[in-house]
Amino acid sequence: TAHELGHSWGGTHCTCSSPAYTMNSTFTASNRHYQVETVPEIEAYRDSVSCLAPSQMNDFCENAWEICPGSYGWNTTNATSDIAASCATANLSVWFLYRPGSTGSCTIDTNGSVLDTVLSVRNGCGGASTEVACNDDGGIGLASSVTFTAIEGDIYLLRIAGFMSAVGQFNLNVAGPSCEPPVNNFCGNSI
Repeated sequence: TAHELGHSWGGTHCTCSSPAYTMNSTFTASNRHYQVETVPEIEAYRDSVSCLAPSQMNDFCENAWEICPGSYGWNTTNATSDIAASCATANLSVWFLYRPGSTGSCTIDTNGSVLDTVLSVRNGCGGASTEVACNDDGGIGLASSVTFTAIEGDIYLLRIAGFMSAVGQFNLNVAGPSCEPPVNNFCGNSI
């Protein structure tokens, strides 16, 4: 948080009681002593400077984070709109990339999420790409779930968004072929 960042910059707590989270700076730079700032003031400044404003690094399909089978906790806070899903209106999305090392059944779900999710899987980002699977509320409660055959070496782009324009925390669970090449991928290990 901004408060903890203040500690990293040498700030200490003030002796005041209102607000108790005010930082007293003890550092100087360019012969200027920084004034006392509250967390809301620091966050307001951060949000006013575009290079400091919070954003999602995997906000667009082209910036999808590569993952392997497992469970991941994430959120859609500060996400923006990208390629639409076909199964429900879901605007603010984040992206992940899955590249299986062998062909097999793959189930992806958002079970355990706080967010009412919409999950779609695509085979690319560009105009020629297609949607492989899409689901809204097919998991437990308002979670989403899709199952498809993942093909070795293909890429699958997973788009997770909140229903309509909802944002919040979600779980992403991927169960499918490992991202690693199969054990018998080399002549010495053939079966």
